[in-house]
Amino acid sequence: ADFADALPRQLSGGMRQRAAIAQVLANQPPLLLLDEPFGALDAQTRLRMHEWVRGLLAERPTTTVLVTHDVDEALLLGDQLGLLSARPAKVVAVRDVPFGAQRGRHTLVDPAFVSLKASVLDEVLEAS
Repeated sequence: ADFADALPRQLSGGMRQRAAIAQVLANQPPLLLLDEPFGALDAQTRLRMHEWVRGLLAERPTTTVLVTHDVDEALLLGDQLGLLSARPAKVVAVRDVPFGAQRGRHTLVDPAFVSLKASVLDEVLEAS
């Protein structure tokens, strides 16, 4: 409410991202495309945004394609992970992400998460 009348230039990066995503979701699209949406955010804001987006998508399920170079982000937000090769990009692997809807920042230290992350990082290095 403090920023209801604020101009976009007066908002933080996280606030601008939330506003942009909310604006798109207000139209109830069948597909949401997010290309590195959190790349410019600091680590704390990024984690808050992950939780916020997961909450939004739980309330209003929408098929979402998230492009990211951040393996943690892909595993925290995705139900499936597609790994692309270097240029020309080709899909080299598709993995199910088995952590369910309740994942959050505490998932980052779960042994199963750490193991899957290590495996995905190995695949990323092999594909690049």
